[in-house]
Amino acid sequence: MRSEWPYQLLPDDAYADEVVMRLEAAYHEADQASLAAQRTYRRILAGLAAASTVVALAFLLYDATDSFVGLALVGLTLALEWALSRRATRLGCHRTFLEQRVLAEALRVQVMLRYAGSGLCVGDLLTWTQLEETGWLRGRIEGLVGEAMPAQAHDVRDVWVEDQRSYHARAAERSTPDVARSERIVGAALWCSVALYATLIVFELVAGGGAGADAWRTGLKALLGGVSAATVFIANYYDKASLTRVHADHEKMARFYAWVEARLDEEGQTDELLERLAREELIENGNWYSYQLEGTPDISV
Repeated sequence: MRSEWPYQLLPDDAYADEVVMRLEAAYHEADQASLAAQRTYRRILAGLAAASTVVALAFLLYDATDSFVGLALVGLTLALEWALSRRATRLGCHRTFLEQRVLAEALRVQVMLRYAGSGLCVGDLLTWTQLEETGWLRGRIEGLVGEAMPAQAHDVRDVWVEDQRSYHARAAERSTPDVARSERIVGAALWCSVALYATLIVFELVAGGGAGADAWRTGLKALLGGVSAATVFIANYYDKASLTRVHADHEKMARFYAWVEARLDEEGQTDELLERLAREELIENGNWYSYQLEGTPDISV
């Protein structure tokens, strides 16, 4: 079974424990299901964001030229958005992505607690809000753990604390360009909008009634509409994917694991520290689930 896993969470000797084997097998199953659903969700979200941008530009084209082409393009793009939204609903990719991810992360925490020799069960550490939103996690994990207590305790500094600190630090670094790109586009759109608005005012005051004014007016309106379309894309992709929030969470958790490492140096691997570590991970997991629920891939124009 282990040969089918893309990687393993623990050293080889940990898998003499059948409970660890069951937990990690379920972890990999949920992890791979979440990743597959995430890829589908992100593709659909990008398609919907692009389509919403095209709708904004097509409305602008129709308003500026009274051309049937612009109106037809609006209709075709709305039909495409409807088809993409229906596909997302039919596949259930957004909910699968979220539910399988929170399951995978909860299972990983349970694996680490088991390896550390702790008898704590993840289901007993979930907050009330998590039990309301994802209460099914408790029964699923308790069914895999059963009644048997861990036979041995191992040091989890490398496999849990350092591994997660390194993961979150790398993830924050990877997401930095996306966040910076989003901020640059929003900032540029703001300043371009202000500049174009001021240009339109000056134009109307100085040359609004002159020869060829309509052509200039149409061009300036097109530019202003293009800037607005860029902000539509940002709102429908970067905001729904919560990239800025995810980036901030990675930075925060990297600092948390660095703090845990310092505590391990000071007081060792205590039951209290293990429980604090597990609770913080589960709380972060629950927070992620809550705000990601807002990113449903639906039609937005």
